[in-house]
Amino acid sequence: MSEFFFDSGEVEAGSFGVLPPGDYECMIEKVNVKVTKNGDGQYLNVQMKILSEWAKGRVVFDIINFENASAAAQRIGRQQLKALVNAVYGEDRKIQSPNQFVDQIVGIRTGVRKDQNGEDKENVRQYIRHTDVKPPRNAAQMKSESDVPF
Repeated sequence: MSEFFFDSGEVEAGSFGVLPPGDYECMIEKVNVKVTKNGDGQYLNVQMKILSEWAKGRVVFDIINFENASAAAQRIGRQQLKALVNAVYGEDRKIQSPNQFVDQIVGIRTGVRKDQNGEDKENVRQYIRHTDVKPPRNAAQMKSESDVPF
């Protein structure tokens, strides 16, 4: 049996920083249906890996609240879900399982918002067709700043 020892004090902490606002081509890796904290709704937790060269390998998450006691929250979530379906498939379609999104390529347009701790965090503002993704003017600089080793 081999021994294991790791001293975290010997390793510099890593940080990718906030993803700059812009368009990114992504592969949808996972989509899970979850129940809201208060139990009165459901949402999709969408995990995507960025394929665009200027941020390749970064992982982005989105929450799409498709069932909620709040009519406004439910309407917004269903509009987001429709946008995701149209961005992936190019048209309206009946989705019977969240797994229909897995391994699909999609474009996202991101922005930055404050999280519950007041920290900047990227968020998905819009789903777009992956063919509509436009590289930012400073794509080369973004790539060098956010190199991911995988």
